[in-house]
Amino acid sequence: MINNNDRHKLVIRELSVTMGKKLILDHLNFEVEDGEFLSILGPSGCGKSTIGKALAERLGKTFVDADVELEKNEGKSIARIIPEDGEAHFRELETQTLEHLGKQSGLVIATGGGCVTRPENYPLLHQNGTIYWLERDI
Repeated sequence: MINNNDRHKLVIRELSVTMGKKLILDHLNFEVEDGEFLSILGPSGCGKSTIGKALAERLGKTFVDADVELEKNEGKSIARIIPEDGEAHFRELETQTLEHLGKQSGLVIATGGGCVTRPENYPLLHQNGTIYWLERDI
């Protein structure tokens, strides 16, 4: 349920998210400033995109997957960029993508799990909002 009575805050109560048949998030209660940007980080396969899409839908915000945005801008997949151009080049493109996304407001973005390997990415993600780290069992 979203409570928009306070026009400056959006409130989520009891959000549950499943991935396939597995419940990955249960009874999340959440408040966010109306124009706030949310970054969702975590290791590969932890549910960043699944949870990000659910949060964006419930908050009435736009969901963006940073890796998909990077691939769209480059015209080729990350699976091709890394072997053809090197990981260092990929990380630079990732930083450029995060810089572009971080200047916007009102987004929910899921990042690649490795974006935290570059310290310069933190302020890019934090400039207009809050960063959330998802954990999962190995």
